[in-house]
Amino acid sequence: MKQHTSVLMLLSRSTIYPLLLRLIGMILVECGLFYLVMQRKWSLVCEGKIALEGLLSESGIYLVFLFVLFQTIGVLSEVGVEKGSKVGYTLRRLSVSEKTVVLWHWGYNSICYLLLWWVQALTALGLCLWYVKAAPAEVVNHQTIMLACYRNMPLYLLFPLANVLGWMRNLSLVAALGLLTAKFPYLSRRGKNNSWYIVLLLVCCFPVNSSSPQADIMVIAAALLVCVVSAATLLRGEDIQDEELPEPEA
Repeated sequence: MKQHTSVLMLLSRSTIYPLLLRLIGMILVECGLFYLVMQRKWSLVCEGKIALEGLLSESGIYLVFLFVLFQTIGVLSEVGVEKGSKVGYTLRRLSVSEKTVVLWHWGYNSICYLLLWWVQALTALGLCLWYVKAAPAEVVNHQTIMLACYRNMPLYLLFPLANVLGWMRNLSLVAALGLLTAKFPYLSRRGKNNSWYIVLLLVCCFPVNSSSPQADIMVIAAALLVCVVSAATLLRGEDIQDEELPEPEA
């Protein structure tokens, strides 16, 4: 158990500060962008010519989220890749198998993606509350935020309200991304690469008709298939044999 705790300590020590800085930066940048678009469009807001969902779209906050998502994928994928650091070597020297390390890495990465998702969702909802408080009373009501969630597709993807399939879609994507980025350094140390699967999964995150149950089911099925195949090949050793790797040069 002590060795397992060491794995988590090593993973968190390598990533926690970069991830926290990105989350804080994302919140600040998105608040700034939303404030600027409200300032520019305030006359239209007062006239009722632009609604909350329009401001969210024009602010570009979801582009910031995508940028931070790709940054997060990069940070979590690099843990254990043999570069300037010797994290991969340290992980291999622990008295647990590398496959066990990948499984712990999977859980840790999934928590990180879950945190990113919820920070973005809560930030977007906070901006919605900001708008409701600031806008004239005649252009808002008790359904303003709920309607914006349905009308603004990125917000609906983040916070799918009563859509159970939407929540399942997001959780399955979190699990799949967590596993793929956990396996990336494991395969990279053996001259393999699974970045193609990560890109393909990200493409599936944003289907054209995201509000349909069929689209949600398709994404859930794709994410679960990725999890099952990746976990099965890892546990059965079909990706590549666990041959002894050379120690990195000093």
